[in-house]
This record gives sequence, structure tokens and C-alpha cells, in this order.
Amino acid sequence: MKKLILTIAALAAFSVSQAQETQKYMVVNMTSGIQKTIPLDEVTNVEFQDLAPAITKKTFEVNGVKFVMRKVEKGSFYMQTMEEDASKKVTLTKDFWMAETVVTQELYKAVTGESLPSNWQPWMFNDRYPIELTVPQANAFISKLNELTGKKFRLPTEAEWEYAARGGKYHTPTLYAGSNEIFRAAWTKDNNELADNLIVALKGPNQLNLYDMSGLIWEWTSDVSWDFDVLPYGTDPANPNTGDYEKTFVVRGGRYTSPAEECTVFSRKNQQNPPSSYNFDTQTGVRLVLTAE
Repeated sequence: MKKLILTIAALAAFSVSQAQETQKYMVVNMTSGIQKTIPLDEVTNVEFQDLAPAITKKTFEVNGVKFVMRKVEKGSFYMQTMEEDASKKVTLTKDFWMAETVVTQELYKAVTGESLPSNWQPWMFNDRYPIELTVPQANAFISKLNELTGKKFRLPTEAEWEYAARGGKYHTPTLYAGSNEIFRAAWTKDNNELADNLIVALKGPNQLNLYDMSGLIWEWTSDVSWDFDVLPYGTDPANPNTGDYEKTFVVRGGRYTSPAEECTVFSRKNQQNPPSSYNFDTQTGVRLVLTAE
């Protein structure tokens, strides 16, 4: 299997519109030792298709519904920046597992036994669509899943989410999860504005075989919102909720109505946990994480 390690060969002032024109990266083929420099816009998920089979996976089954998780090995990265900024360096000291997709309607029903809202329009029902939940609903779902499986699933921290979206130890300087081409990586307002296709895992995966980490649906993290300028980078940063659901939480990834700039691997959004009246209509989904034993 070919392994690719990318390091920055040249850096320029970053913007989404300029990046593909100005930055270049060095690709090192670890098998042959051959080096070559390629434009950023040629670094896409196609480069990493041979990595996915080597990413360790676990398959879980709950009441007849299966879901797959991929291992994310511990490591360091520069959070929310395209440049190597020591003040924003984050180190994750534990391996963890992350679900290939966000929780689907099918998995939600299998775990909770609940029916979906009867007032939904027919097009809104699809077993392979993401389920939209409030934070309390997400935690209740995870608690039930843990009860059924004997595991300790949870929401990812913001740092874990971004590290995995970038590809973990196989990370590369791409704008979106696994690609610099938004149409390869994500459903956004530019290609799915009418919400006619919200099925998970139709776009290409990233280097860890994780799908839809750019676009499709916002994803909750376990972190209460914090100011980017004072975010405690370093080792295993986290800002967990203490049970106050009135607080604002960090969500990541963008959704199918988002512009491209909201779907990058480094963009972030602070979102108020919606009231219970927004039941199943939060525009935000759940991607499961499990700390490796």
C-alpha cells in the first residue's frame, strides 16, 4: 500500500479563493522515496483511495442495524489554520474511533424505538438520511446506545472532530474533508439546495474513510462555545458542558444549505442548543466517537 506524507513547501496568505492558486505542497512517496511538488488543487480524495482499506474499522450492530467506525490514531495538528502556528498546535494523546457517517434515521429508530414526527413531509423520511437532534436528544440517544452495547460512545470534542476531518495522521492541507474540490467532498447550497438528496456517504470519503464531514449537516461537538483567541490549545483541549443546555455549543462541518466557506475543515460555528419545540428540526446531527481501549 502506498502511503503519502504531505508537508508544506510554500505558504501564502490564505483565503478560500486564493489558496488553490498560490500554495503548493511536497508529496513524499514513502515506498520509493521519490518526491514531487504538486498544486493544491490537485490534492483531492482521489490521492488517498488506497489508504482507506488500511484504516482499522469496527462494525457494530444494534437491533439489526449496523454502523461502522474507523480508528483515528493519536497525533498533533495545527487547529483552525492552514499554517504551522505553534500557538495553535494541538496534541491528542489517545486513539479514538469515529463513525464513518453521522447517525441516520435508521440507526436512531433501532436504538430508541421511537417513531419520527408524523407531521413530516413524505420526502423527509429516508432510513439513510441524517437524524437532526437537540443536544439533550443527542445525549439521550447516546445513553441508550451505551446501555444496549455496553460501550461508552460520546460526542467528539471540537479538537477531535477537526483532527479526524483533516485525516488524522494522514492529514493533508485540503480545504474540505478529503478534497479541495467542494463538489467531490460535500453537499452544499451550490449542489443540493433543494434538499433532494440527503443520503449519507454519497460523496467521497476523507483519508480515514469518514464521509460528509464537510457539508450535508452540521455536527454537534461536546464543547461549549469558546473564544477562538483564548481557546486552550495544547494537549487534549476540551470545554465540556456541565449540564446547562441553555449554553451555546460548537458545531462543525456545514450543511447542505451552507456556502463553501462554512464547510472547510477549519471553519466553526457557535450554535445555541434549540428549544424542545425544534424536535428533529435542528439542522444538526451526531457523529459518534468511542475512546480506544
